[in-house]
Amino acid sequence: MRFLYRKRLLTLLFFFVLTIAGLVLTWGMRTNVPVYMYHGIKDIPLSNDEALFVRPASFDEQMKFLAENGYTSIFAEDLPYAHKYKNPVVVTFDDGYLDNYTYAFPILKKYNVKATIFVVSSLVGKPNYMTREQLREMSDSGLVSIQSHSATHPYLENCTKEQIDEEYSRSKQELEAITGRSVTALSYPYGKRNALAVQEASRYYKLAFITFGDYSYSKKCAYEVPRAGVFRSNDLKSFENITRHRSRTRLKNLFMLVRDQILKK
Repeated sequence: MRFLYRKRLLTLLFFFVLTIAGLVLTWGMRTNVPVYMYHGIKDIPLSNDEALFVRPASFDEQMKFLAENGYTSIFAEDLPYAHKYKNPVVVTFDDGYLDNYTYAFPILKKYNVKATIFVVSSLVGKPNYMTREQLREMSDSGLVSIQSHSATHPYLENCTKEQIDEEYSRSKQELEAITGRSVTALSYPYGKRNALAVQEASRYYKLAFITFGDYSYSKKCAYEVPRAGVFRSNDLKSFENITRHRSRTRLKNLFMLVRDQILKK
């Protein structure tokens, strides 16, 4: 009797360990997807925040790297289906600056790279921002997806529920009227949000993006998807490092983290 009990116990333990190992491997072998965050592409910055304006030559190098190294660019709203693509990456822009059309768009076409531009709808047609016609042309090209960056770019943390709803609904309606395509993704202004802003985002969009973070998309963070900022100071080597780091499996990232901690001691 004792032998049978021990045998059953060992069998249960074996299947328990096997299940845990399977879950760990499923989690650990999942490949992260690099999501880049750009703003402007311009030699001479439009504002004092020079870091936000990547030089066109640098952007050209970065897109060439993606095109020549087997990466597949997808739209931000397609992130939940990234597993269907080989080496997927997501290129995003915030705000809707005019240079996205004059400098970035020709480079995207040159290397056949897709990008998503999160546009502030009230700024469309204003000085230094893209016009309705330019947005429609980019959207019709099949290389650019126009998505929401709110209506007026407020600090959502300081907004009431009614104000947040107005920001989301107005932006969605205005941009859909311009492109004739669904707007299903949001980039929070300034990357700032609170529980209310996140909750309301789920009513209007399928995904929402923040500014920084070191993890990839998952259903649990569908409304707080992190991105890697690409700035004026990023040379090609640092861009390659960002791409390779964020393309690793979770298990490899965990291994690298543990290794680095050991080496520090």
